[in-house]
Amino acid sequence: HEKTLCSVINEMPLLEKLHIYTADWREVIDLYITSPMSTLWQLVLWGTLTRLPNWILQFPNLVQLSLVSSRLTNDPLNSLKNMPRLLFLGLSYNAYEGETLHFHCGGFQKLKQLSLGSLDQLKCILIDRGALCSLELFSLRELSQLKTVPSGIQHLEKLKDLYIEDMPTEFEQRTAPDGGEDHWIIQDVPHVRIWSEDAEEPLHMFGRSHH
Repeated sequence: HEKTLCSVINEMPLLEKLHIYTADWREVIDLYITSPMSTLWQLVLWGTLTRLPNWILQFPNLVQLSLVSSRLTNDPLNSLKNMPRLLFLGLSYNAYEGETLHFHCGGFQKLKQLSLGSLDQLKCILIDRGALCSLELFSLRELSQLKTVPSGIQHLEKLKDLYIEDMPTEFEQRTAPDGGEDHWIIQDVPHVRIWSEDAEEPLHMFGRSHH
């Protein structure tokens, strides 16, 4: 089936959107795409990957990339950081199974939206000064092991919206405006919303625009 799928995809060089889902989460997406696909702007891969496919880097005009249930053990950011037109990146449902994500200086210069959700092993997010310099929206959801605010988030000068949802109690306490020790790091983001699980209204709303 995979060989057939590869053949079909490689014969459609003018594709704009490509969504690949596995029927079973244990099934591995093992495709080799040779077509450069200069028109492809949206790619969703839902299923296990043994490694980040090199062919993703051959899509020069890719704008949106979502990896879901990929179970990558190596940090994928170093491979993706120089994609020239990438504006949206989503990693969710254990797309990455490592403990640290590191956004290096100079990486993801065009990225405007970053969504990280349900990465059960993630304990630390590091953002170097000079990384993610165009980021406007940052979403953190159900990161059960992340107890502290991403290091370096205060350097994101373009950041407008920070959404925090269903995070550990310790994370919520550290970001709370009433004495949270990490609150100073995010207090100047224009809009911050912190939601607790199953809440109908935000637990906290603050930011520079509320001052």
